[in-house]
Amino acid sequence: MRRDGSEQVPLMIALTSGQGKISALACHRSSTGVRLVAIERHFEVSRVLRFPVDNETASGKMITPRILLDMQPTPDGRLPNYEGILWENDGWWMISDNHYGRITGPTDVLHLGDGPAP
Repeated sequence: MRRDGSEQVPLMIALTSGQGKISALACHRSSTGVRLVAIERHFEVSRVLRFPVDNETASGKMITPRILLDMQPTPDGRLPNYEGILWENDGWWMISDNHYGRITGPTDVLHLGDGPAP
């Protein structure tokens, strides 16, 4: 039950690949509902997704994302391994995980633009 007395409805979100998993999720309230952004990643996939969430889409049906950013491999063939996402007043920020069995590189922080949420 929500604070206003209305019933909570679970969100079902679709992914854009068969192997990707959600590694991070962030929300930002807007005038039309909630802006939901996620990182979908795995060894072959590294994407930032936006899910439209409003009263109509939040009715328990599957929500299909829009791909905001489809990251490409670095020159050495690795995909960025972002595992955290945050909305601040100046845009979206992401932070990487640089540890897979051992430290694999520096921690990267990526800023995704200024202004309103995507």
